[in-house]
Amino acid sequence: MATFEESAPKRLILGSARSGTTWVLDCLAEANDLRPIFEPLDPLESKLTARHANDCMASDDSNPELERLFRNLAAGSVHSRWIDYRGPRRLWLPRPEGNPRGTAYAKRWLRQWRSYLRTHMMMRTAVRRKETLIKCVRANLMASWLAQTIGFRIALIVRHPCAVVESQYRLRSPIVRNPGPVLARYRASERLHQQTGGRYLSLLHAELTTIEALTLNWVIENQWPIEQSEEAGYVVVPYEDLNARPEIAWPHLCSSLDLARIPSLDLLRRPSQSSERRANSSNHAQHEPRWRSNLTHQQLQAIQKILDLTECVYYNIKEIEPAVDRPGTVSSAQPSAP
Repeated sequence: MATFEESAPKRLILGSARSGTTWVLDCLAEANDLRPIFEPLDPLESKLTARHANDCMASDDSNPELERLFRNLAAGSVHSRWIDYRGPRRLWLPRPEGNPRGTAYAKRWLRQWRSYLRTHMMMRTAVRRKETLIKCVRANLMASWLAQTIGFRIALIVRHPCAVVESQYRLRSPIVRNPGPVLARYRASERLHQQTGGRYLSLLHAELTTIEALTLNWVIENQWPIEQSEEAGYVVVPYEDLNARPEIAWPHLCSSLDLARIPSLDLLRRPSQSSERRANSSNHAQHEPRWRSNLTHQQLQAIQKILDLTECVYYNIKEIEPAVDRPGTVSSAQPSAP
């Protein structure tokens, strides 16, 4: 690993899984000729990343090995099949699920290979670009440290918890199959409880349904980082604004990351690697979100229960957009109606 260049631009996109961060990464990187760096804190990437995925850090904490990693990532001196081409290790050493002799497993593995090969072809030019843009869904709780200690320009993408939970639940993501390890990590994090006044301890020790556990995970990953954003100097960008108000949200996002070129509408309409094609943003307001029909009444009430117990007021199950504005978010920066 080469040593970092202190003058290298440091730009970072944070957010929970299924919040649109891959879409944002790819659109900004393509529009501004940046090298996209994908999920460098994946626990399977290295022993170092396994130690620090989902860590909580305050702005005055010290962690030389993690700081060295992020500085080298920003300088473009770190390469791997995962961060460059998004090829997971399970692609090479698959772990059979269900019936390994069945056709469903073979078809799923074949789809993964085809997806990887397409991504590899798409990224061949991008990985040679000098300036970088990093995207990570396991670093929300160290946002202040990354901004103030290392000097990253950061955009925290926040999406409605109902949309995130529904997407994770429907796609049976790893955290849905076993949300325990992530919540156990949070439960054991003394730094998290010190910084948040222990507000999550009782729920982390409670017996939760899968929907409740996913919602609590969303709250932990977003509530405190949103509260810290103004003081720490990074921006919070609602996913809903990126879709419904692109003429306001994307210029604000680009300015926050010191990027000169705003993605075109054609680029924004392309599907990302990890999501279905989005509807034309001009028609966004005419479409009810998927979670409204896919989540049952009981599931919606379970989500609202966790939001109420944690006093997380940024979203609720009645509204499809943020319920309140935060200083520094796109919504609060919108011009008032005449």
